[in-house]
Amino acid sequence: MLRKSGRLRAGDLTCKGNPTKVSLAYIPFLAIYRSAHGQQNLWAITKKDFKRTNSHQRHAEELTGLTGDEAWEKYEEMADEFLKKEIDGEDMEGFVSEGGWLFKFQHSTGLFGILSDKGTISTLYIPDEKICKMTPEEYWKEQIRKYGKEP
Repeated sequence: MLRKSGRLRAGDLTCKGNPTKVSLAYIPFLAIYRSAHGQQNLWAITKKDFKRTNSHQRHAEELTGLTGDEAWEKYEEMADEFLKKEIDGEDMEGFVSEGGWLFKFQHSTGLFGILSDKGTISTLYIPDEKICKMTPEEYWKEQIRKYGKEP
């Protein structure tokens, strides 16, 4: 858990009840988030608040090739790892929306993910051209158009 001061201390984050260190990949997100929102809502970064819905379960099974709880656990790990990856502006792109949500897209894999304004994983999937009627690249550009902030 992050303190109201925005400073991280040993044991502030936990994983399965055990204190863990903060990934440095979150630090740029926190800096961007804090500059956009001050201290408000700067609390937890945890994959365990990820809500399991039918669409998330479908994404989990499609991405992992597994089923049931096994697919869900692997999906949580994949989403957590994906959202921690550094935005390099080339293969991995990303932005923070006006609402404080982090959007990320990886060109090499077509993966698209969102981290909520509360620091919880919202989704991870490869946009399906049959469903969205556009390629993953086009889908990413549409998300930028809809939710990206004007510079």
